[in-house]
Amino acid sequence: MAKMRIFIIALSFIILIQPIIAEKIEKGSLEIFINGYKGGEVHITIFSEDFQKNFTIKNESITIENLTYGRYHVVADYNNMRSISTIDIPNETRLMIDFSTTSDLKNLEVVNAHIIVGIANSRFVIMEIDVIKNNASKYFRGDLIKTIPTGIDNYTVIPSNFAEIATQKADKIILKNFTIPANSTAQVGYYYLLKSDNISLYFDLPTKQVTVLTPINILAISSVLTSFGSQQLGNNTYNVYAVTNLEKGEKVKISFQIQEIQQLDVKSDNTTFTFLILGLILIFSGIILFLYNRMKEKSKDEEKKREDWKV
Repeated sequence: MAKMRIFIIALSFIILIQPIIAEKIEKGSLEIFINGYKGGEVHITIFSEDFQKNFTIKNESITIENLTYGRYHVVADYNNMRSISTIDIPNETRLMIDFSTTSDLKNLEVVNAHIIVGIANSRFVIMEIDVIKNNASKYFRGDLIKTIPTGIDNYTVIPSNFAEIATQKADKIILKNFTIPANSTAQVGYYYLLKSDNISLYFDLPTKQVTVLTPINILAISSVLTSFGSQQLGNNTYNVYAVTNLEKGEKVKISFQIQEIQQLDVKSDNTTFTFLILGLILIFSGIILFLYNRMKEKSKDEEKKREDWKV
């Protein structure tokens, strides 16, 4: 009977201390280190399904205590740069966030330059969207220079989350502190009117592909563009043209020709702007990838034919 009483007391003691032991075992800490820190504030959010906490630090590291074992996501924002990581406590107790940068323009290329054409008050309107890729293993952060096309009016840079400010110097637009994550892309847009029916585009970066979309009654005429006929995009039909593999410094001249007496005139620039935005959204639905693959297949076919004629 005495032994039974001792057993019950011991069991009760174990039950009482078990939550304390479990709590000690199930809590961990995480050390976060910021590589490339150069002063200023770093904003960090760590969260899971049932937990979220925000921190602002002004140094290179922080230690977060009392994290229940499990998977967490860490979002860090610093100088217009963002890092998103996933960690597993307690298997991971240290996290290195890399905000080191490069300003070498050799790491950048334009994956696709979209030239979307419309008509406003009997004038040709262009929206240009450049998709720029950073091929470096670290953030690109530097000034991006864009040469303004010749023969245009009202050149406007569409506000971008990737640049702090845009300034004009002579025939150049300078995007200050343009920022792209490592091995990622960023988009920057421009909106302008043509003085006549032609335009001369200058490419400041190597460009894999230029895609031109015009309304069905407007032709794009250029010695370098390949026509892909017309494509139905949503409720609108576009003529689609493209050219690939332009080197830095190349120029492309394009003339636009209206084929019908009835023009696609609109009442205001705002309507045209909406029309062009719609075209942009439709572009990213897959038509550009389709064209790019077709052009690659065409290049392969031409290469195969050359191989067949080799002796």
